[in-house]
Amino acid sequence: MRGGDDGTPHDDTRHLHSDETLARCLQAEEDEALAKALAESLAVVDGGASSGDAAPTLLARLRPGVSVVARHLTSSAQVEAAVPLARIRADVLDALAIESAFRALDGGGGGGGGGEEAAVLSVGEREHPTLALTAALAAWIKAGPAGFTWVDAPPCAACGGPTAPCGVTGATLPAEAAGLASRVELFRCRAGCSPTPTRFPRLNCPAALWHASHRRGRCGEWANAFGALLTAAGLDARHVCDVAGDHVWCEVWVGGREDEGGGGGALAGGRWVHVDPCEGALDTPLLYEAGWGKAPALVVAYGRQGVADVTRRYSAAGEAELAACRAAAGLEAGSGRLGAALAALSREVRAATGAGPPGPARLAADAAPRLPAVASPAAAAAALPGRTSGAAAWVASRSEGGPGPGRGPAAPAPPPAPPAPRYARLAVAAAAAAPASGSTRAPPARVPGGAVRLQAHPASRACGLHARASAPSPPGEGAGRAFDGADSTKWLAFHHRPDAWLEVRLGVAAAGGGVPGCAAGPPPPITLVAYTLAAGADAPGRDPAAWVVEGRRSGSGGGGWITLDARSPGPGAFGARGSALTFTIAAAPAPPAVDRVRLRIERVAGGRGADAVQLARWELWVEDGARAAFAAAVRAEFDVLVARGLAPNAAAVAALEAVTRKEGEGWGS
Repeated sequence: MRGGDDGTPHDDTRHLHSDETLARCLQAEEDEALAKALAESLAVVDGGASSGDAAPTLLARLRPGVSVVARHLTSSAQVEAAVPLARIRADVLDALAIESAFRALDGGGGGGGGGEEAAVLSVGEREHPTLALTAALAAWIKAGPAGFTWVDAPPCAACGGPTAPCGVTGATLPAEAAGLASRVELFRCRAGCSPTPTRFPRLNCPAALWHASHRRGRCGEWANAFGALLTAAGLDARHVCDVAGDHVWCEVWVGGREDEGGGGGALAGGRWVHVDPCEGALDTPLLYEAGWGKAPALVVAYGRQGVADVTRRYSAAGEAELAACRAAAGLEAGSGRLGAALAALSREVRAATGAGPPGPARLAADAAPRLPAVASPAAAAAALPGRTSGAAAWVASRSEGGPGPGRGPAAPAPPPAPPAPRYARLAVAAAAAAPASGSTRAPPARVPGGAVRLQAHPASRACGLHARASAPSPPGEGAGRAFDGADSTKWLAFHHRPDAWLEVRLGVAAAGGGVPGCAAGPPPPITLVAYTLAAGADAPGRDPAAWVVEGRRSGSGGGGWITLDARSPGPGAFGARGSALTFTIAAAPAPPAVDRVRLRIERVAGGRGADAVQLARWELWVEDGARAAFAAAVRAEFDVLVARGLAPNAAAVAALEAVTRKEGEGWGS
């Protein structure tokens, strides 16, 4: 369904053999309509080009990105109201502070040690606040509780069932026009429940995209909304467009560490970092050329300070190959005309945003983009996946599933390496305020007498607990859920691989001092005497079936991981959902004192077919160090009083009173 020349809609439905063929035709119609609209919108040719030059066509293709940047600035207030930016930023800074403190305890090395984490970025980059915040925002928009969803075909507005495309219209409803919809895609119900098509407006206003009733779309909506989110967070972001390849993403400026109190390193001087919210990709600029198999002809970045050709950041092709790609895409205008077009658009975007021209560092970053070092194109293709957003048939129709024609079929790409795990501070134990579900349960019978549950507490001698895991988790099911004492929650980690692990670590209160009285340096150790594992509420195949419990001391002299216990009960060991098993640590030889404990899961009940690992609870039972210290203090005071001639009975009473009065409530909790 398209509008006729007189503005009235007419039906030009074609008899098509498949939904894929229909989708291809619709895409061609959309491209034709968009090109026509752009050409009509170009009333003036910048730079004094004549009507016969190629510049007007080039400007028409490049100009839409200017308005995208301007809308990011004007929508910041609405985006801030829709996203918990303050909480996300606080969590990031807390995680960075924790990681920095632990890195200092470990002598400046990696936080994990033992080779259990393969960092995607260097240590210096991982600790850069801008990059860490960017990664957190990218994770939030993709997997957050109120993030975005990908749309191939919207559900039927009448019955909620699947739909198929049936047309495109430029006639927008008032709400769609308010959201700056460029067009509306129409979809018919596959079940035929209603003759009225379901409408899918392609909105361009970031404020409308972030409205709770929308938050969906394809790469255009995702990149537009994410760019506005980065801008609202106070970051210097750019909207990046593969002009001929029909894909958009973002870049964020990550300044040199000397600009933020750091010491230079990998980011000295700063650089633009690629981030694709649809793919959950960070700093993988060769993803499209090497992973998707699509060689970019012209990639343009739109920022507040100007518009730049950044093709060289996203392509390792030679000059001849790049020229051929541009000619095939109708972008064969000489570099001089391209430069003139970009200069004219830069003036436009600066006029719209009120920004000045880019400084030397940003100019240098675009003039000499940093490409990842790869051994060969084949190596890059093997290391990067094909497109993951969108249905398989849609990805295949766009030839984005892997190497392109002539390069052979795409081999199954390995899953992208999960980001290096960070510690998250565990919440204060519920027992300190209102008990949580299950937090007041009595110790299991197998727990040795006198042992206490290890938990986060304001008066903890450990000055806080921190947890992390080897693999990412869905929102609300992170590593900390294993330690909240509740059977109704769980830790769940997808992308299960051999030796997935969950770690809890004692440490100083890293974020701005935190708990009073905690000095820098290795935390007081604990002695683990038993532990409890409780099964998650669903999917028995995700239960641990074989595992090793390990301990470690912090500091350069702490050594490596030490095996404390190993079990292989096999599938079905947990029985009913939520059931718990308790295991004691061998008493001889005496368990070592540690400040880090790791549960390394070697096998799950579902074997290789399981997609994840999960636990409702992992409780650690430790020797009550506070009570032991209290007893030692009383004994020392008793010896002093007896040496002074006090009778033993009277000395015992006086020592108990003296130590209790001196230490107050700091003991025994």
